[in-house]
Amino acid sequence: MKQRSSLKSTIHGETLSYQHGGETATITVGSSGWFAWLENATSFTFRNEEGHFTAHKTQAGNRRGTSYWRATRRSHGRLYSFYLGASAQLTLQRLQEAAHELVKRAQQTSEASVSTSPKSTPDTSADPLLAIKLHIPRLPAQHVSRSRLLTSLEQDVTRPLTLISAPAGSGKTTLLAEWASATTMPVAWLSLETTENDPARFLAYLTATLNRLDRHTPIDPIVQREHSAAWEPAMTHLLNALTEQLDRDAALVLDDFHLLTSETVHTMVLFLLDHLPAQLHLLIGTRVDPPLPLARFRARNQVSEQHIEELRFVADEVEAFASAMGHTLSHEATTLLQQRTEGWIAGVQLLLLALRGYADAAAFLENAGGAQRFLHDYFSEEILSQQPPKIQRFLLHTCILDRLCGQLCDAVTEEADGQKQLVTVLRANLFLTELDDAQTWYRYHPLFAESLRTHLLKREPELIPTLYQRASFWYEQQHWDEVACEYALLARDYTRAGTLLERLLPLLMAQGKFLRLQQWIAQLPSIVIDASPLLYLTSLIWTQVQWRSFIGKPQETLKRLTEDLKRRIREHTQETGSTWADLQPILPLLQALGALSQGDIAQMLTLTREVPPILSNPERPLAQLIATGRQILLGAAYGASGDLAAAEQLFLAAPLPDTIDLAFPFHLSAALGIIELYEAQGKLQKLNWHYEDLFRALERLNGPLPLLQTQALVRYAELLYEWNRLQEATDAAQKGLKICQQLGSNIPGVFLFGLGTLIRVALAQGHDNKAQELLERMEHALEQWKPPMANMITAIPARLALACDLQEQAERWEAVRGIHFDDQLPPHFQNNYFFDYMTLARLLLARGHNRRSPLALSQALMLLERMQRISAARTTHGWSLEVHVVMALVLHAQGKIKRALHTLGSALDQAEAEGYIRIFADEGQPMAHLLAQVSAYTTASPSYLQQIQAAIAPTRATASTQPQAAQPLLDPLTPRELEALALLAEGLSNQQIAERLVISPNTAKRHIKHLLAKLTVTNRTQAVTRARELGLL
Repeated sequence: MKQRSSLKSTIHGETLSYQHGGETATITVGSSGWFAWLENATSFTFRNEEGHFTAHKTQAGNRRGTSYWRATRRSHGRLYSFYLGASAQLTLQRLQEAAHELVKRAQQTSEASVSTSPKSTPDTSADPLLAIKLHIPRLPAQHVSRSRLLTSLEQDVTRPLTLISAPAGSGKTTLLAEWASATTMPVAWLSLETTENDPARFLAYLTATLNRLDRHTPIDPIVQREHSAAWEPAMTHLLNALTEQLDRDAALVLDDFHLLTSETVHTMVLFLLDHLPAQLHLLIGTRVDPPLPLARFRARNQVSEQHIEELRFVADEVEAFASAMGHTLSHEATTLLQQRTEGWIAGVQLLLLALRGYADAAAFLENAGGAQRFLHDYFSEEILSQQPPKIQRFLLHTCILDRLCGQLCDAVTEEADGQKQLVTVLRANLFLTELDDAQTWYRYHPLFAESLRTHLLKREPELIPTLYQRASFWYEQQHWDEVACEYALLARDYTRAGTLLERLLPLLMAQGKFLRLQQWIAQLPSIVIDASPLLYLTSLIWTQVQWRSFIGKPQETLKRLTEDLKRRIREHTQETGSTWADLQPILPLLQALGALSQGDIAQMLTLTREVPPILSNPERPLAQLIATGRQILLGAAYGASGDLAAAEQLFLAAPLPDTIDLAFPFHLSAALGIIELYEAQGKLQKLNWHYEDLFRALERLNGPLPLLQTQALVRYAELLYEWNRLQEATDAAQKGLKICQQLGSNIPGVFLFGLGTLIRVALAQGHDNKAQELLERMEHALEQWKPPMANMITAIPARLALACDLQEQAERWEAVRGIHFDDQLPPHFQNNYFFDYMTLARLLLARGHNRRSPLALSQALMLLERMQRISAARTTHGWSLEVHVVMALVLHAQGKIKRALHTLGSALDQAEAEGYIRIFADEGQPMAHLLAQVSAYTTASPSYLQQIQAAIAPTRATASTQPQAAQPLLDPLTPRELEALALLAEGLSNQQIAERLVISPNTAKRHIKHLLAKLTVTNRTQAVTRARELGLL
């Protein structure tokens, strides 16, 4: 009969005390008596200085009579467990390791956990294992502490950069993890993967891990993603936030840096290093030296380095490592092992594994090959071949998986013991790592997996596609369709990949994953694409069309699209069961787009109406896409022609659906079209209701839709700003920009609208310097965007430059844009035209005021009167309101005060009901002067006028309290120019000034040019001398 151990069986230190025959007996843990006692025991407790736990024996679920031990500990109402293994594995070291790990887990209860159960339906918009990459990796069970390297690392980390560069398997990650766990400074950790070659994804992970340094004040980045090169505004914001946040030394670890191959991401890291806050220290773990200016860092003593020479195991460490793996080596064997491997840790581990079963370790090592032959030879001959056939099969058949769990392994191997085999492989130290505490997900060591795949390719090459296919089917069953599609492509099962991609199209487009869509479409052979009109259309739009060429030459691009589509329809229409005829109605829609690009609205309406509102086979996805597209194009055509009521009806008739379908991008267009429409009409209350409906619809869809969320939020921020709800506007803009970071799609409008709102808030609060810094970030982003995209959107920073009193910058836009006050205005005036010409009118007003130019004021008034006639004809009261406001300011500048008051009074009459505030308040002192006299000229209530005056007051008050240096100059230097002057006096170059001020070199050059002109000098030396004479330095 089995002896039943009770909780009175307790281990203190190295000794077990238990009751036997009514007396207390003791056994030394690890002795033969200990293992004999375990055979009949069912539980015991363990206590040492570090912690305690209760161990229970559990029968395995394989029905073979085997059992294992599990340690448990309760802390703060939660139960933590740790797998100990079979009785034969319960050494004192294993028990101590369990106590340490359970205490560590209990201390981490405040950290957010990541659910990785394979049974749950995943969020396909984000990596479900994201948090794992931000955690300091767990030290391996056979870890050997390396005090000499830890001491050196702790001393060296005071420099900005610490580089640990060595080949794979040199212990880089383990060393960094041990140091990160032991150091007293806060550590942010990021385990890099190849997916971080996407600048937006890299920035997202970088921000997430840096947020872990201080969870009480998380960084909320200003991010844009129009182009992969336009990352600097976000990095600048991130660094500024870190500088303010950090109050003591902290470290950022970027591990597996060699996986980053993107030049853009390398440039981002260099930017990070060049502007690193003094309290932050960067540690890089990599297999190869990164493409950074290391020579410069070395010359400035800014980098400490550890390479393979420092990381190699010395003989003592080899001996300790062998002991940890269960080997007792002679001095000769230890020396041989160290020599044969040259201290390469992965090689040491490989040979120690190969040593199992050899009595004479020295003799075995004497005949072992060199370090260059270790990997494949010993994995194959001494590691893989020594495993039981079943384990060999399991390893080879699962090595194709990036991540493993029991159920997935069952599907791929077509066996029913995947979880058991994973535990067996883990217990055998066969290079398998747990990815979560629940022991659900695992990952092979990359070197091991690579070697296994090499062997699989040699042994069973015909099986590899089948294994990928099985993985694809399993992921599809778990509703992980994106991963299923990836594995189908790896299996070269292109027909099935095409089917999965058709299913994924609505979700990918709704989530803005256009880059992934392009990559997958590009892998499909033409025969698969030709078999699916839907895939063909997607391919035509997302891979064959370059959208920059579409923007630059829309007629040529649309003509090419139309001709290609016509040819395909002719080729396939006669096929039995063909659905290519479903694409026929797209032809007039493409032609309608061409007419719109040429401003031929009448032709656009005619072509769009050719498409019937209800198509044959309306249940087909293409029919839904075409019908909705027709409706949206008609709405755009009516809006362009001035029939705003008809446009509104059509847009409102295409609300967001209850489920994501193929036509979702058109529903998004309708939602944004309504926003443009209500803004032009000045219907702010209806616009607010529309936003409320939009956000409710997003909640109802219950899915991640960043493409819509990010645009809705930054546009909603503009409405909140207009209503003078400045903090709410800031929050909405920042949230929208943050979502844009996660989107990975190119949306310049999101960045410009979002950052533009933040600039206007800064100006409204009197923070002129902050506004100019944000504007410089916007300018730098525009420098990265290539024409024609940049030319289409520069009016936004030009308008903001005028608000910041940077007239010359707006005049540069005027010269590039090439518009004039007496231009023949287009017959179908769109929002972008209105914004451009209103920006020109404001520039003419500024020129007339600042340069005392009556001609400029007359030109502004002539332009505004024409704009007012257009606004009245189209009943766009929002446009009319802005025209009246600027016109009142022009008349005021001309001295026509009474007419200015009449004009302003008319604007106030129509503005009060909709709650307009900032359109008046942003005009500052001139508007305040007019408002003080306008009461007799308007029906607006006194309380409304007071509300506007109060909104102007903070700006005036803040600006008036800012200290200004006494400058004996007719045109005083701005604060930014004074900063540049001080750096110029230090002898810094334009490039160095740009780096110090975190601006672009062109902006720095412009500041120097302006201050030279204001000081009336021609070179830097004269500028410094003159500035000192004037007391500016």
